[in-house]
Amino acid sequence: MISAKKTYYLTTVYSLLLVALSILVSCNITSPTQSGSYKMLYDYQSNVLHPEIILYHFSDDSSTIHFRIKSNELLYSRATAEAPFLAKIKLKCITFNETGGIADTTSLTITDYARSQQGWLLGQFNIALKAGSVNLVVECSDVKKNSFAQSYIKSEKQNTYSPQNYLMVDAHSEEPLFGSFADDNQVVKVISNRNKGNTSSFYVGQYLGEMKLPPPPFSTSTPEMPDLTKTNLEVFETDSAGNQFFLAEEGLYLVTHDPEKKNGAIIHSSNNFYPEIKAIEQLPFPLRYITTRVEFDDIKDNYYPKKKVDEFWLECAGSKERARDLIRIYYNRVEEANYYFGNFTEGWRTDRGMIHIVFGNPTRIVKQQTYETWIYGEEGQATTLTFVFKKQESALSPNIYVLNRDPAFKQYWEKQVTSWRNGRIYNE
Repeated sequence: MISAKKTYYLTTVYSLLLVALSILVSCNITSPTQSGSYKMLYDYQSNVLHPEIILYHFSDDSSTIHFRIKSNELLYSRATAEAPFLAKIKLKCITFNETGGIADTTSLTITDYARSQQGWLLGQFNIALKAGSVNLVVECSDVKKNSFAQSYIKSEKQNTYSPQNYLMVDAHSEEPLFGSFADDNQVVKVISNRNKGNTSSFYVGQYLGEMKLPPPPFSTSTPEMPDLTKTNLEVFETDSAGNQFFLAEEGLYLVTHDPEKKNGAIIHSSNNFYPEIKAIEQLPFPLRYITTRVEFDDIKDNYYPKKKVDEFWLECAGSKERARDLIRIYYNRVEEANYYFGNFTEGWRTDRGMIHIVFGNPTRIVKQQTYETWIYGEEGQATTLTFVFKKQESALSPNIYVLNRDPAFKQYWEKQVTSWRNGRIYNE
């Protein structure tokens, strides 16, 4: 399972080198967009590092990269028996120009001291970034472990109302809210430097519609997208210090300075463990993909849902030991879906999340700028299964991909669901 949240700031425990270079060619960077062929792109367990990145535009010519990294994914070692245990992390942000060439590179090197408790390492660094639409790659490397991860970001800086002009932080800790998710009943502080001088107020609208699950892959319907232009905006005044706050109860919110509601930042307030599945009340809902409507309602509405969940898995598995394996596999996939595919809703509720949970990791993923192709089995074989997800341009999130549905998927879906229900799912 993905480890619990506990944060430590990079304030007094690191040394920092910030180097801005006009031209630097990296052997790890071959394209300004995340394209190519992958085997384990969304396999959380197979990837060593899982950094989270936020791009925030605080002025017309500069922006900030906020990051957090799990300390238990880093290698801490020492040079001598008397020396402290240290980890060395390097972050590199490469900015590409319109033609795909490298325009600028900014690097940051951190030395972090080991501590008795594991947690998050948080930090930030500024980059030169002018208005327009450009691509960025942020590379995070554990120097001692010789492992790295890359994050691909499209910078949208045409106007001050676009999402990257808003930084949401916890009002008490000042920690950024990564993934655009807040805890239930969390007080959120809104930072928007490029809009600060425009008005003394900002708007928050809560979407009150139902967040529905995506239709099955063989359906003729497509997922419903929330229409945030129909939300009722509430005006919030800034305080005497110019700060902006609001209380995020459970639900989806639009935060903006645009009264026409065409642009702004999205934040989803969910359970206090997201992207993890830890609370009992979270367990029933992802089961909808492999249960009948009657079964699901019986589990969800029962006074003891955990007991009904256990009974479901025991019936599928036939033994407690096998049931534990199925539960671990299923909910690990749910957490992976939350980590990789979250947008305006939880990742497990998305098209890619649905396929990832039920079918597992593909044999191969072909990723391009506007679509992803997931291939199960060897290409060219009669039994090969292929899902294509098209990227949707939306103010709701840059991470929305919609499946090309096909009635022919019904036989594959039903076969896979039957495998789950007969306990015939094993680790990839």
